[in-house]
Amino acid sequence: MANPNITREQLVYRVGLQIFLTLMAVVFTVVYTLPKLEAISEQNAETNAAIENYNSITNNGIPQTQLLSTINRIGNNSELAEVITRAGDKISTIITKQSTKPYLEWLKEEALKDDADRAALADAQAKINSIIPTLSPMSNNRNAESVTLREYITFIEQEILAKFNIESLAPLGIDGVKYEETEDGTLSSPVGTFTVEMNFKTTNENIVKLLDFIKNSGDPAILSDSQILPNPPAVMSNPLITIESLALNEMLNASAPTSENSGRIILKFYVRGSSMTDANYLIEAFNKRKNALNEEINAKVTSCEKDMCAALESYKKVQKKFAQFNKSLETIVTNTQGKTIETVYIVGQQLQSLQAIRQEFENIK
Repeated sequence: MANPNITREQLVYRVGLQIFLTLMAVVFTVVYTLPKLEAISEQNAETNAAIENYNSITNNGIPQTQLLSTINRIGNNSELAEVITRAGDKISTIITKQSTKPYLEWLKEEALKDDADRAALADAQAKINSIIPTLSPMSNNRNAESVTLREYITFIEQEILAKFNIESLAPLGIDGVKYEETEDGTLSSPVGTFTVEMNFKTTNENIVKLLDFIKNSGDPAILSDSQILPNPPAVMSNPLITIESLALNEMLNASAPTSENSGRIILKFYVRGSSMTDANYLIEAFNKRKNALNEEINAKVTSCEKDMCAALESYKKVQKKFAQFNKSLETIVTNTQGKTIETVYIVGQQLQSLQAIRQEFENIK
């Protein structure tokens, strides 16, 4: 018989695990099949619907009735199911989010995880992250669980162009990640998308191989495995890719595999992460770097004034430049914190300017 005295901590994190299992099921519906080329628009609509479901769960959690239904369907946690059935009102109070943060972030702050739940949760996170990775807001500051847009370009170059001997007729580029925004400029979705357009030339055979590769991208088989993997999948090792559009200059003739063909394809990639979170992360990183540079410059000027060093005027010039830069930032940083997607790019640009001042400072002899 199930233990009715399951602890609050166990309950919270078992709920978290169930939510990840539900999210994996949602992702499974997104990537299960890639229809024929003429049905691309229909597949995109289904993908968008599944992403909306994903967004709702990650932001608000899973309704108690749906949670119980999911547990019973998966059959992996009878103890939790019994507790929910016996004490529904109390359970609802415990698992209802009391914060504006995304549901899973709130869960992590609510209780300590035991070893089993921590391992299961980490495994579930890794599986989802291998298909819809978390995007790092800074190209030169990321961890093992996130990716950057630069890495997507590398992925396209190595895993698509080189792998299938496809010649790109124009430089690759990404026109930013798009997140849905509400009227007040805040984010309504933690899942962003970006597209990559490729004008290409290759053989019919390689085009078929490319389409098969995209069909199998985001392979959902890993999500249906409830066992904890000894080696969790790497981030972006199995990314979800859909075809936004495809136009070929010649008909795809399977009977002429070596014949050359060309065309244009737009691929859509999916990433997780809130640009509001990204903005706050960037601002924090920016302020740390700015304050550190300010201290270094002031210390150098003070030291040079005391010792009358030859580079004093150069250091004072940089000090003045930094002061002007810092003053121009006050309005930008204050007015854009976490409000719009543009914050990420604005603060990112200011980080580059800050780095240029640091470089000038460090080059003084």
